Amino acid sequence: MFTKDQGYGFEIKKITWLDNTDAQQDLIMTSDKKIAKIWDRNTGKPFASMEPSVNINDVEYIPESGMFFMANEGIAMHTYYIPALGPAPKWCSFLDNITEELEETPTDTVYSNYRFISKQDVVKLNISHLVGTKVLRPYMHGYFINTDLYDKIQLIANPNALQDERDREIRKRIESERESRIRTTSSKVKVNKEYADKLEKKMGSEAVKDVMQDDRFKDMFEDPRFQIDVDSHDYRQLNPVASEAKTGDFKPLTAAEESDEERLNGSNSDDSDKSYSKRRKKRRNKRN
Repeated sequence: MFTKDQGYGFEIKKITWLDNTDAQQDLIMTSDKKIAKIWDRNTGKPFASMEPSVNINDVEYIPESGMFFMANEGIAMHTYYIPALGPAPKWCSFLDNITEELEETPTDTVYSNYRFISKQDVVKLNISHLVGTKVLRPYMHGYFINTDLYDKIQLIANPNALQDERDREIRKRIESERESRIRTTSSKVKVNKEYADKLEKKMGSEAVKDVMQDDRFKDMFEDPRFQIDVDSHDYRQLNPVASEAKTGDFKPLTAAEESDEERLNGSNSDDSDKSYSKRRKKRRNKRN
């Protein structure tokens, strides 16, 4: 018994036993909405996979061939042909001719176990004499080199490279742990840090962290468009104490307070005019 995983966590849509094939293995095809995989039913070893760019609705296998039709969410139906499973159906036998031509045509394939290096890296590693050989495959502004060979050359060029990389990794982990101990919630905030500090004092760091991770509120602390304008009229009306502490202005006066202030200013101006006229009379009397 085997337990196999498609890798995406979706329910299985189709299971097909591939009995009528030229392959020596006993194969089974399983499909979910993302990928269709072919397995060896005895060992569980993967044989092939088909993964379109759109969701899969159904997969139909043509018996005694290597062809599959795939109903999907795209406009056209997808067709897959795996020659290792069997020949093409009689009504499209031209596929076999195309396959034979592809096998006879040599192609320079760059494999996944190759690493790209630039011309500067070639000079640093002192392997310029390998340019033009099969070891370095020219590609764009650099070369592809086998990953294992690159590691050996890197070790020869810098014998302490492995130890240096290990030391850098250890140092990086220590620094990250050190930052996590002393970092506060507000240090991760990009926008509205003062408001985040206020929430942290009121609710606690854990509660504020949950708020920042919530999809409904996290943009308020990440997107500059949600920056609170403390100088706006609406903000001062809702937070009069904060605006007064910041700008030094008085609280907004009510209508009654404004009328009282106007009366006081008016009476003060009248008193000042009377005192000024008295002083002028005294000066005139002295002259006379």
